[in-house]
Amino acid sequence: MRTWPLHAALGLALALAVPPAPVAAGDCRRTADGTCLSAPAAGGDALFGVLGADDRTPVDPVDWPWRAIGRLDFASGSYCTGSLVGPRLVLTAAHCLFAGPDSDALDPIVEFAIGAPGGSVIHVRATEALLPPRYDNIRHGLIADDDGYDYAFIVLEQAVGAFFGTLPVAALAERDLATDAPILTEAGFSIDRPDAVTAHRGCRVLESFADGVILTDCDITVGDSGAPLLASVDGVLSVVGVISATMVDAAGWPTTTLAVDSRAFVAAWREATAGHP
Repeated sequence: MRTWPLHAALGLALALAVPPAPVAAGDCRRTADGTCLSAPAAGGDALFGVLGADDRTPVDPVDWPWRAIGRLDFASGSYCTGSLVGPRLVLTAAHCLFAGPDSDALDPIVEFAIGAPGGSVIHVRATEALLPPRYDNIRHGLIADDDGYDYAFIVLEQAVGAFFGTLPVAALAERDLATDAPILTEAGFSIDRPDAVTAHRGCRVLESFADGVILTDCDITVGDSGAPLLASVDGVLSVVGVISATMVDAAGWPTTTLAVDSRAFVAAWREATAGHP
């Protein structure tokens, strides 16, 4: 893993901090099975990245596992989602560390914010970021072969995971990657509910690839970058992926959600947790 120190005013940014634009009500395109795809980013009251009917629902942030999911806030005013995968470790998307898709500059971090009982919020500073050595933010936006490197671990100043709980990282079995069953849950801080966790429970793996990515039908939108993809592995709810992007067709219509498969980073997670207890 490549380590970048994060000073008090140096840190994380978001690549998807673009407000959704409105579309005419009912504006959608039907797939062969009748699914209504949301309008492209240039249009409406549908949110870009929500695939047809919006299956996201609000959840109680103090319940498990939602209390392990927080928001990474930046000085630019944008944010990403992150999940506690160690006492001081937050998993997010690597592109969240940069000022934009065509930039190799970091953006200042403000805090990792996570809900606490009684409606209060805990604010924690980050000290360093751990990225895959092969991740290149500018190349990532241009070369599909690099999609599997879009993950990062953020080291926090305080071990808040010891209080809120941490999610293990585990890899789905080949049979689960090939199933059509609704085994996945995605949860994050979407732009339409920036102060609350929303979850799409019961989404599916559509396809997996050898370069470390999976395609799903989970509903996401701006703000969900870095959100955990959850599933039961050997009876334990685990992080099996991290949300990276919405895939679109040639006309700009969202078709699937792309996530980095945990098989690409489970070894790095073990190394990071051992080095940052």
